[in-house]
Amino acid sequence: MKINAKEEQGITLVTLIIMIVLLLIISSIAYSTGSNVIQNSRLTVFTTELEVMQTEVDSLYKDYKNGDSTVLEIGQNLQNTEQENIAFAGAGISDKTGYKYYNKATLEELGIEAVDQELLVNIETKSVISLKGVQDGDQIYYTIEQVPNSKYIVK
Repeated sequence: MKINAKEEQGITLVTLIIMIVLLLIISSIAYSTGSNVIQNSRLTVFTTELEVMQTEVDSLYKDYKNGDSTVLEIGQNLQNTEQENIAFAGAGISDKTGYKYYNKATLEELGIEAVDQELLVNIETKSVISLKGVQDGDQIYYTIEQVPNSKYIVK
């Protein structure tokens, strides 16, 4: 029995190339979308944590204004590290007077467990700066005020 070549069915090289190109297009769209979702979640976590800390700083500021100067002793003295200098420069702050370093242990002493960042805090000026910040593209944000509202508010 003779088999005719026209009767054999299979995937042609052209069909295979088209399928590969389509799969590459679909996977690049999925990767791009996934990357955007991850970056937006990082910004949301960053701003949420700083908002939690800002609320605590506002409370400590009220205590300070009511005569409790011990709140100024919370945290550790600055070490003038390169990372601290980068954070201050990134936040646009040149006067480091009154700032304290808050690590995870300091935050836990304050009863704050929702924040996983190291912070630079000034109770007198109610200022909160992230030590490492969060990167969005080529921009690094160190304070809530620096993050454009449209970047972290979910509509």
